[in-house]
This record gives sequence, structure tokens and C-alpha cells, in this order.
Amino acid sequence: YDGQTEIVIPGKNENRSYAPDGSLLWHFDGQMSVLTIPSPFVVENLLYITSGYFQDNKRPVFAVKPGARGDISLEEGMSSNEFIKWSVQGMGPYNTTPIVYKGLYYTCLDRGMITCHDAISGDLVYNRKRFPQGASFTASPWAYNGKIFALSEQGDTYVIRAGREFEVLGVNSLDDMAMASPAIVGDHLLFFHRVGDQEVVENRHSSTGEIRWQFRYATAYRDRYGYNNGPRSSPVISDDRVYTMGAEGRLHCFDLATG
Repeated sequence: YDGQTEIVIPGKNENRSYAPDGSLLWHFDGQMSVLTIPSPFVVENLLYITSGYFQDNKRPVFAVKPGARGDISLEEGMSSNEFIKWSVQGMGPYNTTPIVYKGLYYTCLDRGMITCHDAISGDLVYNRKRFPQGASFTASPWAYNGKIFALSEQGDTYVIRAGREFEVLGVNSLDDMAMASPAIVGDHLLFFHRVGDQEVVENRHSSTGEIRWQFRYATAYRDRYGYNNGPRSSPVISDDRVYTMGAEGRLHCFDLATG
């Protein structure tokens, strides 16, 4: 903002912003949940911060204006102040990072629901609309061409009409489980998921869903706590290369166009 870089760190005890030299710019006690997983992000000069561990009653969302300095904590009973434009309680997601698209703030909740708020005012547009029974979300949603896309852990991508009315336009399925958020650049949509005992990297056309290339390799990983076997890290795209880190720590590098 205004030519200055800020490094924003959300956390259980405080949300903080640092300058690149490590000096503290601003902070506030957001009463965040015990696990703070979603990434903060900026759209149209508003910084969005949230957390929502499903076993915690503290699941807040904050929209922070630029230029803050010092302690910007909310007074008791208040939902906004000079630098916190709006906040709501009980609406934060566990794993997914929300998305702002065409003035609306969408949140995929881990137990198969989606909420929508006005991104500028924080007003509720629709609340906890449910996807088909059994859907759950770890991957973050993305948007393209007037649509919101939500990839479930079951490998189904729900296509939702962007706007103030909830409508599922269609469902596109991968072969098996999916935990990692896709990566997008231009018309390249990169998925990293698991099918049986294989981890799969694939490049699809973002408009048609056509598979451009696919790479599979064997994995024996089993989560020691009985959770989903991943992979959970998203592909990283840099210039004309795609990088993936599998559940067993295998790093792969691919040519974006050819695989």
C-alpha cells in the first residue's frame, strides 16, 4: 500500500503486520481460533483475515483498511473501527482461503457448505448453502468467467454461478480424492491429487477442462493419524515451470506447456 510492502501474519493470539525490516506496523487481538490456517489476502485495498477451526467457537472474519499503525483492536461489542472496516463472527473456514470475486466474498466451509458476504460492507448475502451430502472442502475456491469453482475432498469440482443467488451449474469429477488447491495461470489449470496408490499432476484447460498432460507416480504414503492421504500442497507455477511437493517429500518440476 502506498509503495510500502507489508508482511501480514495471522495468529491465535494476535494478527500482525511487519515491514520488511521486521519492525511491527500494526496488530490486533482478533480472538482467532486455536488453529489459524487460511491465508490473508488483499482485494481492492481491503485485507481479509479469517480463521475457523471447526471445534472452536471463535471463527471470525476481518476486513482491514490500508495505512494502519499501532494497536487497532476492536473495542468490546464493536465490529468496526478506523481501520477494521467490518468484521463478522462464526463465519471463518477451517482450511480453505475465501475468495473475493466481483464484489462478493465467498467462503467454502469444510463440512460442505458455502457462504457469501458483500466484500465491501460485510453484509450477509446468503448463508451456509449446502452442496450435495458428503461433500467436504480442504482446497480453496477459485473464480473464472463469471463462475466460482469449489474442489471437494472427494474430487468433485462444483461450478457455481457468481452472484447473489446460490446456483450449482454443474459438477466435474476427478478420479479420486483431492486436498490441494489448484494453481492457475492464463488458461492453464494445474491439479495435484491422488488416485488409489498414485499421486497425479495434470494440466487442464481452464475453460474446457480438457487434459493437456498428466503425470502419475506411485506413492505408499499413509497418514499416521488416519486422515486423508494427500497430497496437500498446491502446485507452484513460476515462469514456464510447475513444481509439486508430494506427501512423501518428492519434489518434481515440469514444463508448464508439455509436462
